[in-house]
Amino acid sequence: MSKAVKICEFCGAENKASAKFCNECGKTLAVSGQPAKPSQTSSSKAAQAFGLEIVSLVASILGFTCLPFFGFIIALVTGFMSANPKEN
Repeated sequence: MSKAVKICEFCGAENKASAKFCNECGKTLAVSGQPAKPSQTSSSKAAQAFGLEIVSLVASILGFTCLPFFGFIIALVTGFMSANPKEN
């Protein structure tokens, strides 16, 4: 015999049929007369989060490897320019 459950349309968690709020995310669950929406939004949110993780990883690698080098070059150039000002 299958157990009646409500699926949260926001996070996809299973909840008791009598629950009004999701046990995982706390959002209001759909009224029993309304069917829950398919969980396509969860997969698109997961794909978007995965993309952001990749961007964050690449940015952190560049921040620790390339950007300090560029900062060093900029500091050298501006330091040299301030030590030897142009004469008008």
